[in-house]
Amino acid sequence: MKAHLCFALLITASIFLVALPVLGQEEMKVVPEGIIVQPQPNDLTVKILANRPTYSPKDPLVLYVDLSQDAYLYIYDINPQGKVTLLFPNGFSKNNFLKAGKHTLPPSADYSFIVNKPYGAESLQALALLKPIPLLDVTTQQNLDVYAFPELSTAPKELKPKVQQIIQTTVQPGEWASDWTQFIIAAAVAKLSVTSNPAGAQILLNGHFVGKSPLQFSVPAGRIMLTLTQDGYESWSNQLELKNQESRELNIQLSSITTEPVPINPDFPIEVSPIPASLVSTFQFGWDVGLRAEGILSTGFDIGFTSGLGIGASMSFTGDDVPDFVDIGTKIQFTQEQVYNFGPEMEAYLKLTLPLGTHFFIQVGAGAAIQEQAHIAIPSEANQIGSEDVSVLPNGYEETLNYLTGFGGIGFQVGNSILSIERHTRRGWMLGITFRF
Repeated sequence: MKAHLCFALLITASIFLVALPVLGQEEMKVVPEGIIVQPQPNDLTVKILANRPTYSPKDPLVLYVDLSQDAYLYIYDINPQGKVTLLFPNGFSKNNFLKAGKHTLPPSADYSFIVNKPYGAESLQALALLKPIPLLDVTTQQNLDVYAFPELSTAPKELKPKVQQIIQTTVQPGEWASDWTQFIIAAAVAKLSVTSNPAGAQILLNGHFVGKSPLQFSVPAGRIMLTLTQDGYESWSNQLELKNQESRELNIQLSSITTEPVPINPDFPIEVSPIPASLVSTFQFGWDVGLRAEGILSTGFDIGFTSGLGIGASMSFTGDDVPDFVDIGTKIQFTQEQVYNFGPEMEAYLKLTLPLGTHFFIQVGAGAAIQEQAHIAIPSEANQIGSEDVSVLPNGYEETLNYLTGFGGIGFQVGNSILSIERHTRRGWMLGITFRF
C-alpha cells in the first residue's frame, strides 16, 4: 500500500514539474488591452499573422489569415497610443465575406498597409463570425471617400465590452472565433564598417564628422551621403542606399594628389584669341511667356550666335499636389485611378528667325518635352483617399511622357528688339521679345 502511494505521488510530482514550463509560457503571453480572446475552441477558427515581427516606419505590412470555415472577417488595429482603426473591411475592400482557407491581405493591388510611427508594440485583432456585426459594418461608416479606414475608438478598454456584447447578441457561442497578433515598430537602422587606405581618413556622414577610419558605426536606414577626406589625397564621396538592419563593409582606396608645375617659356608667350566680332555683334537673347487653354502658364528663353539660329528651353507650370502613395514600380491597370503631374513640363528646342521684308520676321522652331506623371489608385465610389491616423497608402506608379513639339509665329522689329506672337503645340499662344546685340 505504501509502495503504491509513493508511486502515485511520484507520478503526480512528475506531471506537475513537466507542466511548469507550459504554465510559465502561458503567463508570459500578456494579452494587450482591448484584445478579445476566444473563450473556448470550436469548429470555427481564425488565425492571423504578420509577415514580420519587427517593422520600421514606411515598411509595407502584409497579413496572413487562415479561416476554417466561410465567415465574415474583421480586423482592427490598436496602435501604441491606443487608437483603434478598422483595417478590414475598408473603403477599398468592402466585401469581407471570405471562403475557408488561407488569405493574404491586402487582397487588392489598389492599396497597401504601411507602417508609421509611433514606435512601440502594435496589436491586430481578427474576428471571424458566421453573421456580420453591425458595429464593424463598413457600409455604415461615414466619410469613406475621405477616410477609407475608419477610426473606431481611442479607448480600447471601452471598445472591447461593446464588441463582446454585440457578438453575444448577433451569433451563438460556437459561431465566432478570434485571434490576435503583435509586431514591434522601431527606428530603421543599418550598420557600416569603413576602412580606407591610407587609414586615418576623416569620415563624414551627410556632411557631419563621425570619426576616422577604420570605424564601425550605426546609421539611419535609407539614403545617406558618405565622404572620406585625408590630407594629400583626393576626397571620396558616394551616395549609399541602406536597408533596415543591413550591415555593409566598405574598403576605400584614396587617390593621392599629384601636382606638376606648368613650365613658363618666355620665348613662346601664350596667345589669347579674341572672340570674332561677327559672333559678338549677332548675339541674341529671347524670352517669352505662354498660356494654354486650360490656364496653364509657361515661360521660355533662347539664345543665338548667328542672325537666325538659336537654342532654347521652356518650362510649363503643370505640377500638381501629389498625395503620398506606395510606388510599386510597375505599370498596371487599377480599378480606378487619378493621374497627377510631377513638377513642370520641361522642353528643349531649336529656333529659327527669318527676315520677312524690312521690319518683319518669321519665327519657327521644333523640340522635345518631357513630363513625369504619377498614376494613383482610388477606391470605388471615392474621389479622395486619405487617413490621418491609419498607416495606409494607396498604390501607384510613376512614368515619364515624351512629346515632340513645334511652334511658329511672326515678329516685328522695334529698334534692336523683336516683338513676336507665336502658336505652340503644347504651350498654346506665346508672346515674346528678342534682344539683338
